[in-house]
Amino acid sequence: MVNVDSVYQKVLTLANKEQRGYITPQEFNLLADKAQLDILNDYFHKEKTSNLRPKNQEEGSDELDMVREKMNWLRQWTTLGTFSDTTENKSIIWPAQSLAANQRIYKLGTFSIDPSISAEDMVTVNGTTIRYAELTEVKHHDLKYILQSNILYPTPKRPIYVIPSGWYTDTSNTNTYNLHIDIFPQLTEGTQIRMEYWKKPASPNWGYVVANQKPLYNFNTSINFDLHPMEEEPLVMRILQLAGVTIEKPELVQTVMVDNQTTKQNQNT
Repeated sequence: MVNVDSVYQKVLTLANKEQRGYITPQEFNLLADKAQLDILNDYFHKEKTSNLRPKNQEEGSDELDMVREKMNWLRQWTTLGTFSDTTENKSIIWPAQSLAANQRIYKLGTFSIDPSISAEDMVTVNGTTIRYAELTEVKHHDLKYILQSNILYPTPKRPIYVIPSGWYTDTSNTNTYNLHIDIFPQLTEGTQIRMEYWKKPASPNWGYVVANQKPLYNFNTSINFDLHPMEEEPLVMRILQLAGVTIEKPELVQTVMVDNQTTKQNQNT
């Protein structure tokens, strides 16, 4: 978690009200939400590129480990039940209003089932029982070939799933979060599915009350950034960069870009 007031005060100080323009709370809240999503989206790109670089064995210095630590801040899991579809020999995750407000899905992770519903479904390797069997995602155009193959046909030990169109509906205004995943083969009704995912971070909000015509921070109505504490400095700089465009101060954007370049150069020396 990153304190929203700490970020806002730093942004105001660096923007410098007299010289580079004032950022209102309303403007800050909008920019803060975009900055948070920008940083989150960048995680997945950094994870991909970090895999291509040599690994650093020093504790706390490996780039891939640092990215994953930040990503895990938003990684969650939940357990969902299944329904049987005997017409197509498949199981369905299709619960309505099954996800709480803090469980809104941003990006899917892995699905796994508990195959211990019957003795023959237990998976044992070197005398150790594997409780969870991970589902493998397949594409729609491959599904029909897999289901027609005696070798590739899925089993409870190696289940597969497809994500249909309209698989997730997020209508927050009615607190409805519908999730629809098709699983093959058909599992016992009520089989529990463990879903891992990255949640959608809550939109930050610098809450305030007006006193003497000035906004004063209100802790009770504020929402902090839903990111790892290490992201406070990147949030400040990203919001400043966005603010430079909003308040038409290109020199502010340039200042942030120079600061980012200097930071990267120092990190690479």
